[in-house]
Order: sequence, then C-alpha cells, then structure tokens
Amino acid sequence: MFLNSQNHICENGIKAYYIKSQDIDGDGFIEVAMPEINNSFQNKNIWINNWYKIDEKGNLIYSCSTYGDDSYYFLIPKKYKITL
Repeated sequence: MFLNSQNHICENGIKAYYIKSQDIDGDGFIEVAMPEINNSFQNKNIWINNWYKIDEKGNLIYSCSTYGDDSYYFLIPKKYKITL
C-alpha cells in the first residue's frame, strides 16, 4: 500500500477482510492493518495483523502487530515484529 502523491489515494493494498484503521498503539496517529497468515505457531495457520503508519511520502512504517478479533486483541510490541 502506498499513497499516490498526485491523487492522494492509497494504492496497491489488498485486505482479506475488513479491518478498521485506528490508533492501535495509542500514539495519536491512525494506523492501517495488513493481515498476514503465519504458520510458525505449532504448524497452525493464524492471522496476525501488522499495523503501519503512512508517512507524508506514502511509505509504510511498521508500528506493531496484533492477534485477535473484534471482541479482543493482543498487542504484540514492536520489538517482536512477526515476520513471515
């Protein structure tokens, strides 16, 4: 996902399901989620949401990861970024 500087629209983003953009880490800035499947936990597929800020140039800056659903989530701190 990136911000097109000419039309100010985020492009190249595909989500498997709706995730509301929000200030997930409490820093006062809105983050966007990019869900990724991770099968490293006991050979089971789990969905992790990696959250990113978008800077003024349209670059994604990793903020944190979460695991959960609409009723709860676990915040995974930045130093434990989930990589696939």
